[in-house]
Amino acid sequence: MSDRKSLARLRSDERTWIVPARWWRRTEPWRGRGQCRVTVDSAAAQRVRELLYDSVDALRAVLAHPASDPVIAARGLAVLESGVGEPVGSGVISALLLRMLPPPDRGDVADLLVEWYGLEFAAEALVHVSRVRLVRPDSAGDASADDGVGARLTGTAVRMNTDAATTATRPMARRLRAFLAVAPEESYSRAIAALTAVRGDAYARRLLAYLAPSEAEWVDEAVAELGDGGDRHWTVAALFSAAATPAQAERVAAVAGHTVLARDPHVLYSVAAHLGPAAAASIAACVTQANDDMYHRAVQILADFPTDEAFDLLIDLLPDRRAHTALRGAVTAFPERARRLLAIAARRGDDSGVACAALLGEQLGAPVDGPLDFRPWLDLTTLPALAPADAMRLCTLLAGPEHDYVDALIAELDPADRAAFGIALFERWRAAGYPPSDDWVLTGLARTGDDTTARTLAELLVTWDGPAGHSRAVTAIRVLTAIGTEAALTQLIRLTLILPPDELHAEARRGVSTVADRIGLSADQLADRQVPTCGLESDGTLVLADGTRISLVGFVAQPEPGVGSLLRGTLARPTAERFTDLERAVEAVAAQQARRLEAAMVRGRTWHAAEHRTAFLEHPLLRHLARQLVWVVLDDDARPTNSFRLAADGTLRDHADRPLRLRAEKVAIAHPLHLGEQLPYWAARFADDRIRQPFPQLDRTVHRLSAEEAAATSLARFADRMVATSALLRLEDSGWRRSAPADGGVQDYLFRPVGADLQVLIVLDDGIDAGDPLSIPEQGIASVELAAGPPRHWWHRCGDTRFEVLDPITASEILRDLEILVV
Repeated sequence: MSDRKSLARLRSDERTWIVPARWWRRTEPWRGRGQCRVTVDSAAAQRVRELLYDSVDALRAVLAHPASDPVIAARGLAVLESGVGEPVGSGVISALLLRMLPPPDRGDVADLLVEWYGLEFAAEALVHVSRVRLVRPDSAGDASADDGVGARLTGTAVRMNTDAATTATRPMARRLRAFLAVAPEESYSRAIAALTAVRGDAYARRLLAYLAPSEAEWVDEAVAELGDGGDRHWTVAALFSAAATPAQAERVAAVAGHTVLARDPHVLYSVAAHLGPAAAASIAACVTQANDDMYHRAVQILADFPTDEAFDLLIDLLPDRRAHTALRGAVTAFPERARRLLAIAARRGDDSGVACAALLGEQLGAPVDGPLDFRPWLDLTTLPALAPADAMRLCTLLAGPEHDYVDALIAELDPADRAAFGIALFERWRAAGYPPSDDWVLTGLARTGDDTTARTLAELLVTWDGPAGHSRAVTAIRVLTAIGTEAALTQLIRLTLILPPDELHAEARRGVSTVADRIGLSADQLADRQVPTCGLESDGTLVLADGTRISLVGFVAQPEPGVGSLLRGTLARPTAERFTDLERAVEAVAAQQARRLEAAMVRGRTWHAAEHRTAFLEHPLLRHLARQLVWVVLDDDARPTNSFRLAADGTLRDHADRPLRLRAEKVAIAHPLHLGEQLPYWAARFADDRIRQPFPQLDRTVHRLSAEEAAATSLARFADRMVATSALLRLEDSGWRRSAPADGGVQDYLFRPVGADLQVLIVLDDGIDAGDPLSIPEQGIASVELAAGPPRHWWHRCGDTRFEVLDPITASEILRDLEILVV
């Protein structure tokens, strides 16, 4: 049933302001406003960690420089040498890392600090980061070295920065602002308490007002403290993104000018979203200083504002073609306002008046008489969900120029009505032979579509052929990406599995990455969804061309030698050939997934019950791999509370063979150390059922540290052993990584992360040649260490953390890798 209130608003309301949903993705995050998904980027944090580890000598040289400020240098050295973080010292080290990174990567330092120490620590450290200035004492006047991109630290020193937060700090501050915007209330409160203690001067108060704009008193104070003269420093301009009132924004503009609005899209959209139409004059003032991209963004925002002021400001920018394009969108969205204001402007004797007169004639001079006249192929009276007048208005909006406010209006409609209307409109266009001049029908599905639309479109686009069909299919994949739901992601993943490696396939892969990132899927969760089905139905059957179903459950679950040949002998030749292809595909997928699941067991990866059901129990191949494994239920402290298997009938059975029903629990692939006294039962059960496991699980050798090893920071039993270089390289399949090349291109250690800030190091005597790894066929192991701090040079590197901190499973797996290595 139609939402008549929304429909009437769509047709006639040209005054209500709705922030377009897509704007929130472009703004600087603000706690409690809009939608923002932010998680620590572990890969980015690891890259910064590796930079830190590989730059220890350079960092030490800067801090030990005679011209460095002795107080902050000592704090930084203490952290560097001990590996124990504290906000001041960690801030000094972070400040140096920022100067070594290019600007787009500087926010990654925030990810590392949050991953290592937590949000409140990272937020407090940021203030100290902002207080560090990098100088070159040997240059005339101690020239600043702050603004280098990927700067070398040679010959530099650190000083206290008494003027203002350095520009290099901004990407890190922006990233921490995002973390604060989405933090749980308890974590946010701790962070604010920590920051309250370091708001010592006007510069810090400006920085922290930007960091936490929902602290209204902080913003009020920072804005009130602004001077009278021009101040172009970024912490002043950043207050645009914290302004909650037009008066605050005007005060910032009086000091910083409007230039930042013309340079930074995040700030531009933040002002537009948080202040709405009241920001129109400020946005119009920035366009004369904007490049083409920012000009387009600014005039498009003006076109989105449902006010006479914003419309007139656009008219004032005519006859610039970029403003003309935006104004056409405003005419489509606000026809009554356009008819009134364009008529007034058309009386001018200048170029703007001529342009307005032309717009009146082009878009408003010949209105469509009624719903039967909109398009020759379309009878709007037959479309579902909307009344004919509403249908004509919606089609006019969809056929018009891109307009964010139009999106916001459409989003106000009842979702079911919107989707039903969009797909019915598409079917009319399809029946008419896809008239290319009306391809807005296809792109409009991005605005109206739902899960059913995604499934319909994905099934249809693979049937389109020819140049026109190919172009239409590319657009359809982009529409799926824009729909962006879980169902749309499923369809995009399916397309990556069935499309040949061409432009469509590449577009589908980009869509998968975009949607997965948008809905906050981890790499592991995405990998679960990308497992091929090899053409099997959900029940594990193969459907033949004539509709016959062949059950392959036994073959898929436990393929025995000769079973494939026996099945092929009963099938017609084309079907037998298809079965041969299936056999090869299943074998490849099973091998790949077995490696992935073994790694998941080793890392202790968990699944929520619903994820486990979707990823394994409902997948035609993974269901059978899941049957070959034992699983555990874990409590909130990652302690096992039960163990279970997947029975042949699809039910879950625990260690006493009782039915088990998962609700909200977390589950994991059982490691022998999870099972304890239940291990003999499971080993016997699987042996009786003749279940062959895809990797060593129940018979996996368990290794334990001796008491002496647990108390030590290095493992003496592996030192001074010769091993094959090829064996070291194979460790990369188990999660080990080689160090970055040092002088001469030599990688002198391998490491494996075993926690947020811990690594096990295999230190080598000679090292591996990064350009020709097997040039030295054997390597001597100098030591195996556990380190929390940065690794040192080979001649004095030693572990700094006792192995007793490792949990038993991690310790067992590390020892297993090492025992295999030295055999």
